[in-house]
Amino acid sequence: MSQREQLDLAIDNQASAVTTRREKTLGRTKLANEIYQKLSEICEVGKLIWKDRNEALYLDYVLYGSSKPMAEIEENEELS
Repeated sequence: MSQREQLDLAIDNQASAVTTRREKTLGRTKLANEIYQKLSEICEVGKLIWKDRNEALYLDYVLYGSSKPMAEIEENEELS
């Protein structure tokens, strides 16, 4: 009986840990998206300031996309 109770407790703990991990992942994703949004706004201002004035400084404010194709990124998110 004791081993069954320990197994039930371990299963409950694991399920709780999985739920907590998912919640924390969503929280980190939300924060990262907020940071990216603010960075994008700042870069837009920088591009407006340096457009047609200094190409090197203008390019400092250009955000480049990921080197991974979007399909690969989405596939990795689904597996997580």
